[in-house]
Amino acid sequence: MIFYIHGSKCADEAKRLERLAGRKVYPLEWDASEPFELNAESMAAAAWNAAECFDVLVGVGIGCAYALKISGDILMPCVAVNPPANPQRDAAALAAPEVLKTWPSELHPAAGLNVPVLALVNKADPDLDAALKVFPVCRIIETDETDPVCIQSILQYENLIGVSPESEE
Repeated sequence: MIFYIHGSKCADEAKRLERLAGRKVYPLEWDASEPFELNAESMAAAAWNAAECFDVLVGVGIGCAYALKISGDILMPCVAVNPPANPQRDAAALAAPEVLKTWPSELHPAAGLNVPVLALVNKADPDLDAALKVFPVCRIIETDETDPVCIQSILQYENLIGVSPESEE
């Protein structure tokens, strides 16, 4: 299963990803009026309760901050699509000032936890250089989470710890 955390776009993108990937996509919702940690805890619990054997977290845009945090908390592979260099800066348009200060100012993969993390970054993204420095594994894509390379990478990370029961292998 793919757990999808939207960025500033609508969570309806999860349905589109589900159609393109041919896999169940479970959208994890966050509320811009709530503190970062509270949202992360709520989404981690939802992912943990719905998890199957072969799952992957996918964060898009500022949703990458949540995906990386949750990935480290519940030890689930993560694909960060177009991660921002400064999530706090990018969340400024969505969150109230008192909530914004709870957001991280930098992204950090779950270092030292042996959790596989892949960053997929649009070649035109202004944060491309920052992503290449932060993420040990980073691939360049043409567009967004609907890019064929992105879909293929997500499916590879979904099956990273074994072969999915849905596969014919």
